[in-house]
Amino acid sequence: MLLKSEAIVLRSLPYGDNAIITQLYTREHGMKSFIARLSRKPGAKIRSALFQPLQQIEIVYYQKAGRELQYLSECRLSYYYRALDQNPMAISVACYLLEVVRCCLKEEEGNETLFQFLCETLQVMDMTEEGRVHLLIWFLLKFTGFLGFLPLMEKGLSDHSIYFDIEAGRVEENSFVNDQSSRLILEFLKTPSRDCVKINMTEKDKREILNKILKYYKYHIEGFHPPGSPEVLMEVFRG
Repeated sequence: MLLKSEAIVLRSLPYGDNAIITQLYTREHGMKSFIARLSRKPGAKIRSALFQPLQQIEIVYYQKAGRELQYLSECRLSYYYRALDQNPMAISVACYLLEVVRCCLKEEEGNETLFQFLCETLQVMDMTEEGRVHLLIWFLLKFTGFLGFLPLMEKGLSDHSIYFDIEAGRVEENSFVNDQSSRLILEFLKTPSRDCVKINMTEKDKREILNKILKYYKYHIEGFHPPGSPEVLMEVFRG
C-alpha cells in the first residue's frame, strides 16, 4: 500500500553505500523507521540532505504489514528553516528538544495534535533571534501534558513561597521554602510560547530549571535518561 504523510526527522544512520535508515515522527502513525535509497542525480526524489535531524518533510512510502522498516518512495521539504539549518547554537537546542521526544515516544501511534505542536515549536524556535533556551524549557513543561503528567497548579498561588513537588506533580504554595526555580516553572506554565522569551532568567536559573524538569521526567517515565552529556548541556545554556 502506498501512503503519504508529513513527518519530522529524528535521526538517520548510514546503511550500506547508498542508503540510510531514518527514524521519523509522522503525523498519522507516530514513530516509524524507514529505509531510504539515496541518489545524487539532479531532480532525485530521495536526497541525503532531506534526512538531517529536525527537517520537516512530506513523504510517500510503501506500507507493508509486519515489516519493521518501511521503504520510502519520495520525499520533499515541507518547511524551509532559516536558523535551524545554519546556526549551531539554535541547532543544538532544537536537537536536544527532539532527543527528549525520541526518548519519550516509543509507540507507533499517531497524534496529530502533538505533531502540530512539535512542528510549530520548531518553527517558532527557527524564527526566534534570542531566547531559544526559554522555548526549550517551555516545550519540556508543555510536552508533559501529552505524556500524561502535566504539573497541576494550585489556584490562587501568590508570587512567594512557591514549591514544585516533583513526586506529586504539583506547583503549590509552601511557606517553608523560597524556591526561585519553582516560581519560574510556574511562570512558564502560565505563559504562551510567544511570550515565554520575555521571562527574566539568569544562566544559573536556566540550569536549575532544566535539572528540575529532567528529574521530573525521570520520576514519571520509567527508564528515561536525559540525552546528551553535561558538557553538551552547558553549551545549550549559552544560547
